[in-house]
This record gives sequence, structure tokens and C-alpha cells, in this order.
Amino acid sequence: MLNEKMAKIEFVILVVIGTILSSIALLGYELDAAASQNNTSITNDTSSNIHGHLIYEVHGKIVAQKMINSTAQEVSYAGLGRFTNGVDVTEVWTYINSHTPSGAIQGVGHGMLKTVDNKEMAIAKGYGRGLTEIGKVVYPTAQLYSTNSTGRLAFLKHIVGFSEWQVDNSGNYSYKMWEFK
Repeated sequence: MLNEKMAKIEFVILVVIGTILSSIALLGYELDAAASQNNTSITNDTSSNIHGHLIYEVHGKIVAQKMINSTAQEVSYAGLGRFTNGVDVTEVWTYINSHTPSGAIQGVGHGMLKTVDNKEMAIAKGYGRGLTEIGKVVYPTAQLYSTNSTGRLAFLKHIVGFSEWQVDNSGNYSYKMWEFK
């Protein structure tokens, strides 16, 4: 009973943190998009409102989609990524995306990363909001990582990442992620 209550409390806290972080990412995205044609909201540029350094890049494909109701959809992704420290991983994500009356797509997801040799694993929660552009949807996203790894993925134990997912009309996705500092 206590474990269930703690899990619910942890989930609520993570949802609140994720909402705040994705709102910050979205605000940075909107400000940056208004200032230039470069849609990257988080950069190593010290003039940015959000500071961090690039730690990850990934490419993949939507592998499944299912309508939950008239405004919500479950979408699963699978891809290959590389951290800037040279660690190659596979990743899978499942997001529940809700379509808002304003046309935005809000998503909450769970992900899992594994080293390509399957020896280490990390899990993540993601929170994002999609903005439709010509031929694609762009999702500024906050991602919270955790792992029990003591090896190559140990650095993810307390990572808060900001990323900008891009999903094209063919179901291909890619994103870069910056560690929040």
C-alpha cells in the first residue's frame, strides 16, 4: 500500500516537473523560432535562454500507432542513437499523444535505451508538445533519465535532457538532446 502511494506521488511529481520543463522548452522554441529560421531551441550558444551541451543524437521510425479515442493516440518509436561520449544505443519509446483544440499535440511517453551489446539499460520519461510545420511535426521535449548502470550509461542516472524531435510524414523521426545545466 505504501509502495503504491509512493509510486503515485513520484508519478505526479514527475508529471509536474515534466510539464514545467516542456513548457520552458516550448517557450525557448517559440522565442528562438520567432527570432530566426533555426528551430533549435537549446544550443551551446550562451545567448540562449536555456543552457546545456549536446549529448545525444538519434534517428528511427514510428513502428506502431493506435487511436485511443477521438483526441488521443498511442505512438511507438524505435531507433538507433549515439551519445557524444561514443556510446551507441538502441531506443524504444511509446508516447500517448493528445490533440488539443488549438492544434498542438501534447505527449507523455516512456522510453528505454540499451547499449547495442544489450549489457546496459536506462529508462526515461518524456514530455513534449508537437507543433506542425510543413511536412513534419516538431516536438520540443523534456526527458528524465534513470538507470542502475555502473558502466557506460551510468552518467544518465540523473540526466534531464531537452530535445527537439522531428517526425516526418513518412514516420521517420530524429532528434538531438542537450543536457540541462
